[in-house]
Formats: sequence, structure tokens, C-alpha cells
Amino acid sequence: QVATDLETLNGVPEQDPGLYAQTKLAQVLWTKELTNLLDSEEKDGNPNSVIYVNAGNPGGVATHIWHTHEGEKMSIIAMFIKFLARLHQSLLWTPEEGALTLLYLGTAVEKLQEDNIRGRYFHPQSIMMEDHKLFRKDNDKQTKILQGKLWKFLDELVADFL
Repeated sequence: QVATDLETLNGVPEQDPGLYAQTKLAQVLWTKELTNLLDSEEKDGNPNSVIYVNAGNPGGVATHIWHTHEGEKMSIIAMFIKFLARLHQSLLWTPEEGALTLLYLGTAVEKLQEDNIRGRYFHPQSIMMEDHKLFRKDNDKQTKILQGKLWKFLDELVADFL
């Protein structure tokens, strides 16, 4: 589940091990809702399908994030992951490698157009997650409702800044 109101969003503890997964889910839901909205808009009688919106995950990247929050209260899971990451920095992607998936999505215009890849989720390195559990309920009524609620909530959050 993802937060679709400020009370829920502010009520999630920073150390919640599921917080990262919720943000990834929100990213995917937002991407799918934007794609749906673009598909429903028409320009000159044609669907607005010339815009390719996809979500990308850089993966585990060896950045300074693993060295922050020293001495702060952390969950056991977060401390364990941090320990492993520090121990095995060589197992993580370099920042340059982490950027590859996002660069692919920004530059592989012909491939995205040719295969009509829109509203999808990409994992390192540029792997489209077609059979992932996130997409098994793409057309589920509850998923569509959640996408709409998340879109409305995020739209209201940024409305004063646009």
C-alpha cells in the first residue's frame, strides 16, 4: 500500500523497512497513471501516445548514502543492509553503472517507439520487468483506483508550486 494522504504519509516511520518498497510502488503507479491519462487525451483526433513514460530503478549504487545517519536510530534490517553494503561496496553498482538504466530510458527513443514501451518499470541494467508481481494486477479495479488516488494526492501536493 502507498500513502494517498498527508496523514498517512507523515505517519510512516523513517526507519520502516517497507518504506523503500512503498516509494518504488508509488513510482510505478504514478507512471502507469500518467500513461493512462496521456492515452485518454486526444490531440487532433489521435491519442497522445507520442510520449513515452517509464519508471527506472538505478539499483544498489555505491554512494555516500551508505555512510549517512551515523548514530541515528535505525531498524535492524537497515543496519544489516548498511553493514553489508559497506562490507561489499564492490558488489554494488558504481554511480556510472547506476545511471545506465535511466540513460537508456532517456535515449533509446527508437526502441521505445518501435516496441511501444510505455508505462513500464525498468530494473538495472535496462531490464524491463514484464512478469514482475507489480504488473500482474495492471487492469485490476483496485489498482486503477489506487493509481487515481495517488495521482490526485501528488497533484495536490505540488499544485502550489506550479
